[in-house]
Amino acid sequence: MLDAVDDLERRDGRGVVVVFASDHGEMLGAHQCRQKGNVLYRENVSTPFLVRAPGMALAPGEAVGDVVSAVDVLPTILDYAGVRIPADLPGCSLKPRLDGAAPRHGRSAALV
Repeated sequence: MLDAVDDLERRDGRGVVVVFASDHGEMLGAHQCRQKGNVLYRENVSTPFLVRAPGMALAPGEAVGDVVSAVDVLPTILDYAGVRIPADLPGCSLKPRLDGAAPRHGRSAALV
């Protein structure tokens, strides 16, 4: 898929933002669990949030260890799209962080 995005960027000359997110992790046999459930193991509560965008300060495959939440996905997408983020929208855009800025929200934990 990313190869097709690269081809589109070369032909069109515009950058494409790709976001992959999930609402929960999977146990896949860890801790003798075969499916998601009401357990707080890292395998269940750590979810993927992958972003590929033009101008990102991060190298491909580089991870940011910040605590983020699903409520940050929409503000991040709006920010990349150049759309004003409503003041009452929960969460915060992660675009500045992905562009190399220091963390802004300062979370040390998230409600699961």
